[in-house]
Amino acid sequence: MGSVTNFLLYASALLLSLCSLSSPVFSCANPSVQATELSYRIIDKKSHSRHFYTQGLLIHQGILHESTGGYGESALYKINHQQAEIQSTHRLSKRYFGEGLTLLGDKLYQLTWREQTGFVYDVQTLEHRGTFTYQGEGWGLTNNGSELIMSNGSSSLIFLDPIDFSVQKRLQICEGDRPVEKLNELEWIRGQIYANIWFSNTVVIIDPISGQVVAKVDLTQLLPSVERLENTDVLNGIAYDHNTQALWVTGKRWPWLYHIELRDKRGSSLIEDIGNGLPETPPHLKQKKIK
Repeated sequence: MGSVTNFLLYASALLLSLCSLSSPVFSCANPSVQATELSYRIIDKKSHSRHFYTQGLLIHQGILHESTGGYGESALYKINHQQAEIQSTHRLSKRYFGEGLTLLGDKLYQLTWREQTGFVYDVQTLEHRGTFTYQGEGWGLTNNGSELIMSNGSSSLIFLDPIDFSVQKRLQICEGDRPVEKLNELEWIRGQIYANIWFSNTVVIIDPISGQVVAKVDLTQLLPSVERLENTDVLNGIAYDHNTQALWVTGKRWPWLYHIELRDKRGSSLIEDIGNGLPETPPHLKQKKIK
């Protein structure tokens, strides 16, 4: 599906979901917080399939795991991204549209868009281990070491118990006093949540306690216009390699996976600096065991 088709499809579905939304109206926790504008530099890039409609991305033990969308095209891949070699594939039924992906313990969790169904896999073999359900749409997925954190295209993030998948809380995300809509792919990095904003090339960095956006970066110029084809879509896909502390990003049907470094106005690296105020996993979550 092309960009226009995807936009109309997502927009109509989002409108329907918002019209039926029964959750209470939220307010911004700390509207006085101003998001820091970040810059970036490209450190490296690796080949990425133009056929992949990227919906979820993560790196585990040096191997890229990618969830792709599209009815009849959705799949879960394990990829040696250094060599651009697919190691294994699990294809979804044609009735599912693959979405966000995260790793918690030794299990991969994958969402679907409108089917209100998620799947659990063995991280080593991609063997299907279970199925779970949730209300509403599934977009992005990450975790804080104890809870799954899901986006649904609104301005809220939903925290789920990874055992019974019950809703633990909803967190309103704001930039200043303005709710941030269309939160999409997510990644937990050094105690903060990095999020794509659908139909844009912006990545925001979120304080997971207050829900305030503390920093953001515009990656519009990351993929040169000469490399954009008719079906090349927006930025979507954030992966953090904990072993090398490398931040990788890509987009839907992009030809490249980019290793980038984010920097603030002082020239400090974000991975080294901005996450220092928060622990990797909030202390109150460390005691919870994941089966």
